[in-house]
Amino acid sequence: MLFRSGQQEKWELKIRLFSQSHSIRPKPLNQWNDKVTWIKLYPVNSKKNHLDAILKIPKFITIQVVYHVGYGYSNLLLAALNIASGGLFWWHEPKNLSTFYERLVDKENQMTGKIGRVPELKLGWPPAVLDEAILDQVINAFAMMPQPYEPPENSEALNHYMAGIALLAKTDVFTQFEVQSYGAFISAAKAALRLYRDDLGTEFPIDIFALLSSLTVDDAFKKKHSDLIARYEAHTVTPGLITLSEVAEMKRICDGLFMLAFSKRIQSRAQKDREGDSNSRLD
Repeated sequence: MLFRSGQQEKWELKIRLFSQSHSIRPKPLNQWNDKVTWIKLYPVNSKKNHLDAILKIPKFITIQVVYHVGYGYSNLLLAALNIASGGLFWWHEPKNLSTFYERLVDKENQMTGKIGRVPELKLGWPPAVLDEAILDQVINAFAMMPQPYEPPENSEALNHYMAGIALLAKTDVFTQFEVQSYGAFISAAKAALRLYRDDLGTEFPIDIFALLSSLTVDDAFKKKHSDLIARYEAHTVTPGLITLSEVAEMKRICDGLFMLAFSKRIQSRAQKDREGDSNSRLD
């Protein structure tokens, strides 16, 4: 973990994140700050979808590596927010989702107008708040994720997932990344099924098609994504076949898979701690 009890704090790094899906309110953030010492969360005045985070970095982190440590844990927080909320958090607010110009003027009629892409390149997220329940899951996800100091192969699934988030967040009228983002989430799910096998258990589906079949959703949803995955892997996806809606659905599948693996990992560690305590008493 980034910061442990008793360590002397030296660095304080502030980042600002933006959520397309969740509004930010002070009370849940205050409850987070009462529980967590190493990352503090704050609302941004008059910007209900912006979130400030202050990371406290201990003294043993030298100036030569503070950038890399700060970025690694900031990215981990960003991943945990995306996974635990089921929504979309990114480094900044998106632009050019409908238009590419600053102003359009009808000189003949002396009017300004706005002509843009319909629909705009933005998901219609239902109203949601970053509440205490979600933030508790963010803490769990952050703690159970591969940490920046672990071997790179441990973060394979998470890296694919964050590539999908980046491509989704950067989609605009200039460049659309729906297909690439969908593919990154497919890779994330496949890697998670392999890397988290011990956490998920031997009876859990072993591949992405079996995972889709196991979902408690309607058959049309399962067939749609089974067909899309097959076409993506065969490089036969045609323009418009994969939209932001399909990308969001595949992201949600990844979110559920990650959170299940992390919850199983928490349960396993708690069980080991109880057994350790029991053995200590016996000794």
